[in-house]
Amino acid sequence: MVLLTLEEMDMDTARLRVADVMTNNPIFVGVDASLEDVDLLLRSSFVTGLPVVDEAGALVGTISQADLVLYRFARTPVTDRAGF
Repeated sequence: MVLLTLEEMDMDTARLRVADVMTNNPIFVGVDASLEDVDLLLRSSFVTGLPVVDEAGALVGTISQADLVLYRFARTPVTDRAGF
């Protein structure tokens, strides 16, 4: 997969905002979802990451294909990549 910059995609980055291009009503998973279910949902929905919500529906994090791969090889959870 080739990732293009916004300039290469000829997008008006000065004018556009997240709300202009975001996905409305995204699919999400609960904290108790199995990794098997998450993997199937990611692949069948053609997305690379999903919001994770708690029992009250509050956002508690995200799960991505990268998280699954890192966990598979490192056998440790990715707890915080905010400083990535």
